Amino acid sequence: MTPVRLLLNSDFTGANAFFALAAQRGLFRAAGLDMQFTPGRGAYTAAGRLHTEGFDAAYGDLNALITLAAQQPRDELPVAVLVVHRHAPSCITVARDSPVRGPRDLAGRTVCGHGSDVALRTFGAYAHRAGLDAAAVRVATSDAPMRDLLQEMLQGTSDGVFGYLTTHTAALAGAGLVADATVRFLPYRTVCSDLVGSGLMVSPRFLRDAPAAVAALVQATHAGILGAAAEPLAAIDAVQAQQPAMDRPIELQRWLGTLQGDIGAAMDPDGRWVVPEPVGDRHLDAAITCLAAASGWQHTPSRARIFRQGLLPASR
Repeated sequence: MTPVRLLLNSDFTGANAFFALAAQRGLFRAAGLDMQFTPGRGAYTAAGRLHTEGFDAAYGDLNALITLAAQQPRDELPVAVLVVHRHAPSCITVARDSPVRGPRDLAGRTVCGHGSDVALRTFGAYAHRAGLDAAAVRVATSDAPMRDLLQEMLQGTSDGVFGYLTTHTAALAGAGLVADATVRFLPYRTVCSDLVGSGLMVSPRFLRDAPAAVAALVQATHAGILGAAAEPLAAIDAVQAQQPAMDRPIELQRWLGTLQGDIGAAMDPDGRWVVPEPVGDRHLDAAITCLAAASGWQHTPSRARIFRQGLLPASR
């Protein structure tokens, strides 16, 4: 058995239910992997923590990894080995009756979020693609729980809140609010279709010293995604085994939203979720270009430095 210390984006939730299901069904152990999962502190922090804290692998935002490679061009950095979110999960949420109807309406307004929030950290790319001067938007940071940020926004403290669409929907549901009746979303993917979201990353040491274990990790994780798509309720059962106090309907909603909106799965005529083929090189090149265009980097990293493709069997 190869021990693997994997940093998650958060604790186990519906959004990463495929890890819980793969672990519960023994997919990692059958692949020769002895997994140790560590709860994370947000998807955007995963790449940096993988680089500095000695983890073997991490699940988190790939835009953060691209940015890290741009800012530290000479460092040996983590490598993404599986893109899970082919679409950016980020959004800005506004009140249902807000005059903000599109991204350019944000000029002169205040949008609040956690300092390490993916949507906040990639806002420059969103604004650039939308033709909005990012400097015209007041960005406020807060450590308050997401539920509080959304409720304060509804009370007029801010004009919008950064975050993941599924996170906001879950937070509103936890507050007893129905998203469709309360808020509107400005999803990043409608403006920046090139941006990706979270994926599986590994340390350069792990990739160099245990390439077979890395391939096994990729394949077991992907099998978990396919299993969680085929049996969403079983995936939530696996999460609940890890988090007994969770709100089951909310976490099921979070997984289905992640599956459809972020992973890009579609339901076939028989009512089964079909997970799309892995993201291709052209999409990854476009994701790097989208970030670079808004960031003013002196060095734009190559796809080969950030992504390692081809670790899934060709036949899936």
